[in-house]
Amino acid sequence: MANVAVALSVLLIMLEAFQFGQRFSVVKRTFYSLSPHVIESCIAFPGFNNQSEEPFFDKDLMRENIPIYLKDNMIPTIETFQVSFYYFELENNMICHSDYCQGVTINLIVPITGWFDYEEQLSFEIKEVL
Repeated sequence: MANVAVALSVLLIMLEAFQFGQRFSVVKRTFYSLSPHVIESCIAFPGFNNQSEEPFFDKDLMRENIPIYLKDNMIPTIETFQVSFYYFELENNMICHSDYCQGVTINLIVPITGWFDYEEQLSFEIKEVL
């Protein structure tokens, strides 16, 4: 009887480890392979609708496109996650208070298990192309 209990305990631990590894790899693969096209779709260019003379990250598009991308690529493995954005100025890396920011850091928090949250961030900048 003790052997059965030990075998079931080992089986449960192995299943939990498999689930942890699967969820962790899905989140990491999805976040690190964040498509450049998704980021590029969030860049607004100078024009009649804005006062900027240079391209910048459109905050509304970022709030809309990034969570959709993450949700499409992580569900059904991951049901909940938190994503936040920190906009900064390229010159001094200070917080950007205007609507025309050329740097963004995307923060992602995903509960993997009851005792472990995956936390990661990626930064993107719009630099001048020569």
